[in-house]
Amino acid sequence: MDTPTPTITELEQRITDLERGISHLESSNADLSEMVSQQWDLIDRLNRTVEMLYKRVGAMEPTIEAHKPPHY
Repeated sequence: MDTPTPTITELEQRITDLERGISHLESSNADLSEMVSQQWDLIDRLNRTVEMLYKRVGAMEPTIEAHKPPHY
């Protein structure tokens, strides 16, 4: 049982479909790359904010010495 040989038109259509699919994947990849970049920027900003808040809270906490009763 021989499979029919595709015509030039069919092959051209397959190539066109593949090119269209590749173009779509490249566009999706660029979009995802941009989103990941934006998310990393946000994560960096959030990490800096959390670090700053930890420092501020740490500066506000009285030391154990400040809680000792006067008779110590």
